[in-house]
This record gives sequence, structure tokens and C-alpha cells, in this order.
Amino acid sequence: MLDSEVWSPAWKHGWYHVQDVVAELMGIRSASQLLGQRNNASLIEQMAPLYDRWAERWVGRPDLATSFAYFLSTESGSVLLPLGMRRLAAAIPTFSPYDWRRERLTEALSAAMRTFWKKFRKQVRPDPELWKAFLAVLNALCAQQDAVALAIHSEVTRSANETAKHAASI
Repeated sequence: MLDSEVWSPAWKHGWYHVQDVVAELMGIRSASQLLGQRNNASLIEQMAPLYDRWAERWVGRPDLATSFAYFLSTESGSVLLPLGMRRLAAAIPTFSPYDWRRERLTEALSAAMRTFWKKFRKQVRPDPELWKAFLAVLNALCAQQDAVALAIHSEVTRSANETAKHAASI
């Protein structure tokens, strides 16, 4: 599925619900509650390269981005959050206002952002690429007036101001 030209995110004649099949194959739809349990975290971590390849190819579809973001907010799926945040950030500019409403992107990305901030807040700033992806998703959510994102944005801003004041006093 990941290497086949037949399995493509681009619509083709005869292409029917391929997005549903690829989501099910990766366990991010109907199996996500079971696969998302904490005891599967090591399995998901081992499969990270496959999830990364899958996300690179498919997460530009808003319905799959929604499923992926919800999966990232699960106990085991959260091990993929650093790579998932990068893939989601790259896809966000392609989503239309219609996509945001129809696919409930705000709710899904907010769930992933909440989990990301809880688990990775200390690792995000030292990694410039991850920081840039984090800010892209955070800003997109703030533009949607998401309460979780606005609270995280406020915390990030407050922390940056405190760091600047501390640096100035030294």
C-alpha cells in the first residue's frame, strides 16, 4: 500500500473509499481504541517508520488527517506525536475552510495538541524543526479559535516573556 502507485491519495477512476481502507490498514479508525491502549505503545513505536511513510503520503487528505490526529492523542499513538506534528503541520496549508468544518479538523488537532503539550513540552523548543511544526499547528488552531490552543499559546507566550526577562537580568 505504501509503495504502490495504484494506492494513491489522488482520485482516480474506479477509486472508491481507498482512504477508508488505508486508515483501517494503519489501525487509526475502528481499531484505534484497541491499538491506542498503553500496552501497544512499543508496537506503535516500532512501527513509527511505517506511520511516517503513511502520513507523508496520506495525511494531506483532511479525513485522514482527522483520524491520524485522533490516533496521536491516544496512549500508544502519542509516541508518534513528534513525527505526527511535523506531518500535520505540512498538510495544514492545503486544508480549505470547508475541510476544517466538514472533517472536524479543529477538534482532532486540538486533541493531538493537548496530548503533545502534556507529553513533549520540554522537548519541543530545543528542536527547531519540531518547534516550527508545533507553532504551525498551534497557530492554525488559534485561528480557528480553539480554546485548548489559545490556552497553550498563552502559556508559550508567558514562558517566552519570562525567559526574556530572566536573560535580560543576567
